[in-house]
Amino acid sequence: MLVAAAAPAEDVAAEEVEVFPGDPIVITAIGEPARESEVPFGIKAITAADLQLLAADNLAEGLARAEGVYVREYGGAGAIKTVAVRGALANQTLVMVDGQPINNHQGGDVDFNAVALEDVERVEVMAGASSALYGANATAGVVNVITRGVPDKPMVKIGGRYGSYDEKGADLAAGVPFGPAGVTLGGNYRSSDGFRENDDYEGKGGHLKFSYAVGEEATVSVRGQYQTSELGVPGPLSFPSPSARQEDDFTSANASFDGALTERLSANARLNFKNQERHYVNRDPSFAADDTHKNDALGGRAAFFYQLLKWNRLALGGEYEKDKTDSTKIGKRDGDTWAAFTQEDLRFGELTTVLGLRYDSSGIYGDAFSPRLGVRYRFNDYVSARAAAGRGFRAPTFDELFWPDTGFGPGNPDLKPEYSWTYEAGPAFWWRQRLKVDLTYFYSDYEDLISGWPPKNVSRAVVQGVEAGIEAAPLAALPGLEIALAGTFLKTKVKPPKGEKEKTREQLDYRPVHTEFAELRYRHDFGGGAFALTPSVSTEIVGRQQYTDYDPVTFGPFKAWLDAYVLLNARLAFRIYYPEIYVAGKNLTAEEYQTIYDYPMPGRTFDAGLAVSF
Repeated sequence: MLVAAAAPAEDVAAEEVEVFPGDPIVITAIGEPARESEVPFGIKAITAADLQLLAADNLAEGLARAEGVYVREYGGAGAIKTVAVRGALANQTLVMVDGQPINNHQGGDVDFNAVALEDVERVEVMAGASSALYGANATAGVVNVITRGVPDKPMVKIGGRYGSYDEKGADLAAGVPFGPAGVTLGGNYRSSDGFRENDDYEGKGGHLKFSYAVGEEATVSVRGQYQTSELGVPGPLSFPSPSARQEDDFTSANASFDGALTERLSANARLNFKNQERHYVNRDPSFAADDTHKNDALGGRAAFFYQLLKWNRLALGGEYEKDKTDSTKIGKRDGDTWAAFTQEDLRFGELTTVLGLRYDSSGIYGDAFSPRLGVRYRFNDYVSARAAAGRGFRAPTFDELFWPDTGFGPGNPDLKPEYSWTYEAGPAFWWRQRLKVDLTYFYSDYEDLISGWPPKNVSRAVVQGVEAGIEAAPLAALPGLEIALAGTFLKTKVKPPKGEKEKTREQLDYRPVHTEFAELRYRHDFGGGAFALTPSVSTEIVGRQQYTDYDPVTFGPFKAWLDAYVLLNARLAFRIYYPEIYVAGKNLTAEEYQTIYDYPMPGRTFDAGLAVSF
């Protein structure tokens, strides 16, 4: 597990660097703590406060605040929600919790309903090929969820809420330090009747973490989590499934060490286990099904960071994971992967250079080499520029490899990994600790894309675009006023297989031409800090996106477009000493929209809640 309390964070904090709004210490970019303004890779940190002000029901909703991120949803409260970075699919984005990968090796993606929102301290979103440090599925980027650490003093937060479609929710977060050790724990409950037939949802879970400080510069932690849900699966509008039901269970456990071993040597290491189970039943005779899928993953990772010279920090590490699946569809399958990696962090004055290389070897998909290079130069106290290049890869999923022939053809056990090369560059500007602007141009070249069914390594594609992020605290007279803007403009192109000429210009499906996010929030404390009023307004704009549909008579494919849409959300909170009450509204203009064809999203919704912290 990677935690911000590691010794290198102390070194970074002690350096004489200008700290401006939005310049937190991040750990995902190079595997150990560093200031966001110093790393040469694009990364965005989203805090628990950010998620709260956005009135996010789940983690995926809050990630729309980061440039380059697009959230795909299959409907209301319990529907699958996934996150994609820079025009990639969800299975091309690696998701971790405290450095532990949680992507499902059977299907490849992550359902963010399984992430305990009340336990999130912050989320780090790194865009760009990152397999040089994190291996498979970091083709387009990495999302790393950092859970809460032990507080300085005992704390308890209890909250409850009620909203549209009879949605109910409750959560608990607590932490207690005692000497060099401490415990954090929490739980959550959520239910909804849904807005469609057979769209109800009920989920609950809990988590517990024990941490122990080894001296002043190292920490040992053990964490466990369990999340379970039961829901209806309404299906697409064209082929509804009014009797389909689903149960999901997610269990994870990890033990980690993070910190200094000697004056020059530090390490982070973890052992982790996760179990994901899904039971799907459909009693409709036309689509009858009764399937169970059980997925286990056991693994570990260790990385050592050695300060060779004042300007040179060397990292060496290794990783291993054993994946097992027991499914009524694909039977019993297993595979293991081991990896070794190295990284050089070179700093000469205002120039930072990071070089990385990783080798992965799998009993299923073979070998993969993943290099990465990043450079950042700080011209003065206001301007810097960075450039990076890296190779990423996605491993074929167990479903793609072993799915049986159900009338549309079987999986393909001869599939190879997908590969990508990503190149990016851009400047960053900041001014008087009140304004930060990041601009990035990126170009990704994908080859051996897995597409079609039966799946084959036939597709090639190019994804390029521009990202922009702005954070501002514009008025000295109103220090609680903050503005956040993020935008991505995307252009995709499907390339013909090697050796064939391009016949028509074709785009990739489900890649919005543009996405924009804007947030305005203000916090006003009065009464000596006993009271606080916090209004916030946000909007999300998503451009049209192409998808593939099928003719109902000939079953031939054709291209169509989902309409663009604009969402307007607002939240108002008022704190009186310890209690805080809030009211929030989403999609206030009642926009009719879909992020996946034939899966409508809810209209205008409201909810209100009460939270007490002490």
